[in-house]
Amino acid sequence: MDKDRLALIKVYFDLGLKHKEIVCILEERHGYNISIRQLIRILHVHGFYRYTNPLI
Repeated sequence: MDKDRLALIKVYFDLGLKHKEIVCILEERHGYNISIRQLIRILHVHGFYRYTNPLI
């Protein structure tokens, strides 16, 4: 996986953008064309989650 793409995804994810917004920005500003489903897979593989379960 492209490290630059992953870094961009992390930045936009940490800003709290929605998945669709991240996908649009990646395509329009950076030329990376990925689907929302692919973005979700990338986020999960690298351990990026919106919410954590405080009981675990």
